[in-house]
Parts: sequence; structure tokens; C-alpha cells
Amino acid sequence: MRLPFGSRFFSLADVRNGPSKIVLCVRAMPQLTIRFPEKRVREIRATAKQRAFSSPTALIRHAVERELIGDDNAEQRIATALDQIHVDLERLCKDLQTLFAFVDALAKAVLTALPAQTSTSVNKARERYESFLKSAAASLTDGVPPALRNGFNS
Repeated sequence: MRLPFGSRFFSLADVRNGPSKIVLCVRAMPQLTIRFPEKRVREIRATAKQRAFSSPTALIRHAVERELIGDDNAEQRIATALDQIHVDLERLCKDLQTLFAFVDALAKAVLTALPAQTSTSVNKARERYESFLKSAAASLTDGVPPALRNGFNS
């Protein structure tokens, strides 16, 4: 009787009045010789060990099978990743709009609650505000590529 997963290397021998046992039926596979440079052989061995393959040959068989079957899943994975990025960007956009609404409401509440200011206090407030904007722009440009910094400086 064949195993349910359709292996061509194992068969199940049913023993009456006793436990079942698995009998290994190894069939010789055709052999193919491939030559690699020494550097590539070292890389294959290291990768096989890192990815827990039983041998470098198992890694090569796996790679050949994936190539022959075709990796159509790569396109699907890319499409899924792009869809996820799109969803994340939409969420961030909504969060940004909400944050802007909160800041706008706070500014309106502060401005309507404050009494009228004299011209000297208004000038001082403008100076403090300009200083605040410059420090905010400086913190935004930290880590920003130089090509984008010009937009913050104008």
C-alpha cells in the first residue's frame, strides 16, 4: 500500500497481528554532474547549512524545482506588498488629517481665548513663532536628502 502523500521512496507494509512498519524502498535516481567555481561551492555549502538543508545537493534540488515549477508567487507577493503599502498610506493620510483637525481646533481655542495683545507683544510673539518654525524645519531636515531640503528652506 502506498503512503497517502504519494512518496515514491516509501511504501507501507501491513503486518497482520502486529504493528505497521515503514519499509524504505530506495530507487536510484539519474545522476547529473554540475561544475561550480570554488567560491560558489563554498557559498552553496554555507547557504545549505544556514537554511538547514540536509546537504548542498538538497539545496540545489530545491532551487531547480522552484525554477522548473516557476515562481509565479513572486508577482503575487509583490502585488500583496504593494496593496498593503497602499492601505498603510491611506491610513496615514487619515491620521494626518485628524491630527491637522486637532491642531486647528487647538489653535482656534487658544486664539479666541486670549485677550487682545499690544503691538510689542505681537512682535515678540512673531519672533518666537519664526524661531519655532525654523527649529521645526531644522528637525524635519535631519536625515532628509539634500535634494528635498530646498523645499523646507523656502
